[in-house]
Amino acid sequence: MKIGICQIDCQWENRLRTKARIAHILDNWDDWADCFIFPEMALSGFSMKNEATCLDKSDHEYFGEIASKRNALVLYGGVENGFNCIFSIDARGVKKTEYRKRHLFSYGGENQYYMPGTESAILSILGMKYSLAICYDLRFPYHFWNNAQQCDGFIVIASWPEVRRDHWLSLLKARAIENQSYFIGVNRIGKDPTSTFSGDSVVFGPSGETYLECGSSEGIFCCDVNKERCTEIRATYNFIKDRKQ
Repeated sequence: MKIGICQIDCQWENRLRTKARIAHILDNWDDWADCFIFPEMALSGFSMKNEATCLDKSDHEYFGEIASKRNALVLYGGVENGFNCIFSIDARGVKKTEYRKRHLFSYGGENQYYMPGTESAILSILGMKYSLAICYDLRFPYHFWNNAQQCDGFIVIASWPEVRRDHWLSLLKARAIENQSYFIGVNRIGKDPTSTFSGDSVVFGPSGETYLECGSSEGIFCCDVNKERCTEIRATYNFIKDRKQ
């Protein structure tokens, strides 16, 4: 399966300008992918202003058009009904999954503006199962432990600031190793009024090996992942089976 990571400069609280930026990137990109993944609050940046972050019908249709044109599944972040979410939409424009962020970033006041989700979400992509997570969720290992046995990987979308980039990369790699799963981390680049974002989107394999490093450039970056690698690692090392619940 070919993953396309969309590392973009989210235009601060401006959904239309961000859409134009994404369209420009896609129009000048001639590769393909089975799945495209955009960052947390992809169209607005990580804002506490609900009118800027809340996605309407046209916003979902925009990502649906990308899915249809590229004949691919598209995952993207945005706010709906007071929850910070990750959505997936297929090439027919059908919304497949909605995950609501469980752990809200109280240090940045997120818990004062949005509500926490309570459930995990698992998405099937071409025979591989992925559990979904958003940014701050990454700091809580139980969120991933509880789903590892039934998944081949995890997709984490984020607005993770450059000042804590070492935490981002270290936690993603550690979660991949301890859960023997692919970890796909999709972060943004650029700036908002309080933070700078270095991107550093990455794909780690189920033994912690690096499949893809996106650096700090804007664009679409691709790599292949396969279920067999996950099965092989878990069959060789029984780490998940040896866990105490």
